[in-house]
Amino acid sequence: MSHARSVAAPPLALLFATPLVFGLLIGAPAPLQLGQAWAQQSSNDAEEWFDDLLLEGGDKGDLAAYELFMRQIQPERLRQIMAGENTKAQLCILRALKWAGRAHPRAAFELVDAGIGAPAEKIDDAATRALGFLEDPWVYAEIGRRLAKLRYARPETPDGRKARGLVAGIARLRYPMRATGVLVRALSERMEPSLERHVRQTLELMTAQRFSSPAQWQAWWKKVQERELTPSEWAHEVVKRRSEAQREIERTAEEFYERLLAALADKPQQLLRELERGLSQEEIPDVQQRAIFELGRLGRLPDDGKTTPERAQALKLLVNRLKTGQNLEFDPLTAEVIKALGQTGDASLLAELTHFLNHDSPRMRMAAVQALAE
Repeated sequence: MSHARSVAAPPLALLFATPLVFGLLIGAPAPLQLGQAWAQQSSNDAEEWFDDLLLEGGDKGDLAAYELFMRQIQPERLRQIMAGENTKAQLCILRALKWAGRAHPRAAFELVDAGIGAPAEKIDDAATRALGFLEDPWVYAEIGRRLAKLRYARPETPDGRKARGLVAGIARLRYPMRATGVLVRALSERMEPSLERHVRQTLELMTAQRFSSPAQWQAWWKKVQERELTPSEWAHEVVKRRSEAQREIERTAEEFYERLLAALADKPQQLLRELERGLSQEEIPDVQQRAIFELGRLGRLPDDGKTTPERAQALKLLVNRLKTGQNLEFDPLTAEVIKALGQTGDASLLAELTHFLNHDSPRMRMAAVQALAE
């Protein structure tokens, strides 16, 4: 059957006459049944018809992907699409799995896993989101098993991207307490340093806790298990810790700005010391961003082209911060440093900035392009 004939075939009109499509158009997640349209097709024709709709993409593709998956028709065909390059069809499958995945979680996980860490960011993001809907004990355990196999993967490799996607996906699942256990257990074995850092940062976001080593995370988790908290008790404690942490962040930020204002009064060395301290406040991104902005301002090339020790020191701090973020997939603070260095007007920094034109992340490359255009 040709693609044109499949789209124009009479059963498609029946599809759009169903209450289902009206429900989809108003955003209601309804069971995707094709009713009469399915009944009027022979088995082979129906499979080809759905396949054509899926490859076309859009809402019709979402419907087709749902039906193909729910009826477990051509499961190998769905896997082939996820392993291929048709991003429209891949997005249809991943969107459909948000509603259909729990019916067959293992089959859904294999499809989602194929999209996690994909070079195309929109596929990677859609797969990570779909993983958050596969609520099943087996899924938690399988993520743990796969993280164990990928624990040495470098961030720039496909396996490295997949490992980070799995960490992001498990954080979206419904039971953060169970997800926390998986990630803490993953830390019990040696990991590639940037992956370990990513796991620890994800745990900090999920639990509102901060520890400096995997051993401390494991000791804390052991105490949590001994308490046998219910999910609601766990959630209450996390909210309480977040509130306390937010108050501490606000206090620290206020003190930083007070010291910064005091140092601005013709005390460049004191100002640089405060900005260096602000640059290290990893738990308070707002303070880091302000420090980057002020360092960039100090590092701007004056009209006479002459430099000062303070300017050289400001640039050194920014360049050092730039090097710590060059191997990350995307780091908004590194992007801010790139922007600040670009605004200095200093041609000697071209080598530092052009390095990011070949970065894996399109957003990091765009930051470098914009900085070089300054």
